[in-house]
Amino acid sequence: MAVVANPSNLAQFQLPPIDVQGEVTRARTSMRGVGVTTLASGGTATLNNLSDRLRESGHDILYLVCHGSMVDGEPWLWMEDGGGSAARVRGSSLVARLKELRRRPRLIVLASCQSAGRGDGGNLGACTAAVSLGPRLAGTGIPAVLAMQGSVSMETVSDFMPVFFRELSRDGQIDRATAVARSAVSDRPDFWMPVLFMRLKSGRIWDENPTNDIDRRGRKRFILSIVGMLALLAILVIGWLILHPRTPIVSNAIPQNGLPIPKPLEREKEDDIPRPQPPISLTGVAPLPQKLARAQQVAQAQSSASPALTGFGNSEILAWIGEWTENGFNGQGRAARKIGYTTLITGSQQTVMCRWCTTVAPALANGAYLAFRGPSLKTTGKIFYSKYDGTTSKFSGGPWPSFPTIHDGATFAETTASPALALSTTDSRLYAAWTAVTTEEAATINYATYDCSSQIWNIPMTGQPDVSTKPPDLNAGPALAVYNGTPYLAWVTASQTIYYATLPLSHGGSWSSPAPVSIRGLKTSVAPALGIRSWDKGSQLYLAWTTGSTETGYSIDFAELTGSTWVPALEPISRASAGVPLKNFSPALDSYTISQGEGCPLLFHFNVAYIVDVPAGKPNINFTTLKSSSSNGSGSCTR
Repeated sequence: MAVVANPSNLAQFQLPPIDVQGEVTRARTSMRGVGVTTLASGGTATLNNLSDRLRESGHDILYLVCHGSMVDGEPWLWMEDGGGSAARVRGSSLVARLKELRRRPRLIVLASCQSAGRGDGGNLGACTAAVSLGPRLAGTGIPAVLAMQGSVSMETVSDFMPVFFRELSRDGQIDRATAVARSAVSDRPDFWMPVLFMRLKSGRIWDENPTNDIDRRGRKRFILSIVGMLALLAILVIGWLILHPRTPIVSNAIPQNGLPIPKPLEREKEDDIPRPQPPISLTGVAPLPQKLARAQQVAQAQSSASPALTGFGNSEILAWIGEWTENGFNGQGRAARKIGYTTLITGSQQTVMCRWCTTVAPALANGAYLAFRGPSLKTTGKIFYSKYDGTTSKFSGGPWPSFPTIHDGATFAETTASPALALSTTDSRLYAAWTAVTTEEAATINYATYDCSSQIWNIPMTGQPDVSTKPPDLNAGPALAVYNGTPYLAWVTASQTIYYATLPLSHGGSWSSPAPVSIRGLKTSVAPALGIRSWDKGSQLYLAWTTGSTETGYSIDFAELTGSTWVPALEPISRASAGVPLKNFSPALDSYTISQGEGCPLLFHFNVAYIVDVPAGKPNINFTTLKSSSSNGSGSCTR
């Protein structure tokens, strides 16, 4: 798909017009043999149209031509509104829209730095914007992004692009195609300006022989059909056995070998079996009786983002990123997304307005505190927070920007990903942790503490976690928990390995050195989760992570901390146990306690929330109880 934005009022901003017909012709000529859909000026080259066409048709190539600029380190694109005038679009907004697509382009070409000159370096703002946007687009999962790192001449582009796409169509090897195309224009002074951002180890963005892919898909469908028939046969056999039980034969005979008759194997305790329930719609959720709060699937989410979970009183609070609205921010015509939350006992549903936090999951801590990433003119966003009022069943503050931010008067907490929260019940101290950008492609982890009594945040200038040897993935937030008075921090690196560190009980101490979670086969590309199971006999720290692939399917694995070692624990959550495919998003862990009345046994539940796929295409939030137990009670029970 070729998108050419040429707003009618560019002269007002001292920007030259773009040769729309020439750019469209150049795109069609370069991609000869490929069906090219165009959004060519006249009010069609809008961000909404671009995302809608990609969502509906799933194009493999996006060829984008527009002016660009850099403001405070943030790339901006000069696209169009519905009337054909200029609409400045943040690069982060384009990145967010692409993240929301179920099928993203395999190649994006940013041709926003062309000029009619000789390639002498003009229009550097547009070129800087394109080059800055390249790695951010690649970070969303786009396999390859081709951008211009200088003002490249139209003659160079006209010669470069046809060779590039011709070579790319041979075998899908994009790095080789780029090198061959550069060689074809090596006699020009600006031959070096096309730059490739790639996240592929092999360098191949599609198969060199499409029929091989078709054959593989055919074999896969055949195998799946066989598996489906076998599964159907097994269901029929099991159903027949249930409807026609065999009559047991009772015998008083004594075994001839004199050995005792073996007892049947005991079934696993019911409370140790994860029990998901069918999904229920978010709208019109009826109050859930306490006896059903043990295991259920809650909510049809309107966007793909990791959920947050925390215990609160006799219930659990679940939060998620809600629906996107183009005109949802105070009716001012500004795009916004809501944070939805509900309690599992009452089923009441509320929302918190969160402008621009399109794909960043919220965080919850026992207490119950909410944190979420808010807007910023930079690639990072400030972290806002709020406290839940059990009387009104609402979070205080709002709509944004009346929520307070995490800052100590001089330094603000800013992040590219989801923040993390944890409450220490021993000293009423709230901890927050977040991924902080250090350079364009590197990050560290910072933390802050909040005194719930004085309501003052403190961001330590020294003693921050030293993760320089094992830096976190730029797009994945950390996990945080306070276990037996000690804060635990966990994060995932670019190599898909989970590391963790601890903070000594004395608040003046420093975080320990990063240590790997050494469990065989542990690999994940999203943030892990930490959660504490609490019951009358004590507490236990658990770690959860999503593993797998699109081809094999995703599952959630668990580990528990034994001494200073993480060991595998609990049964994995997979498609087989959930009933539907899991999506590659971070899970959420937490526990809560139900008091049934004076003298009655206390009920303890340890739960996990996670995102699953559904046939309708909108992801659901599943909620499953992993462990449950009860105390003995004391005396007569008054409910």
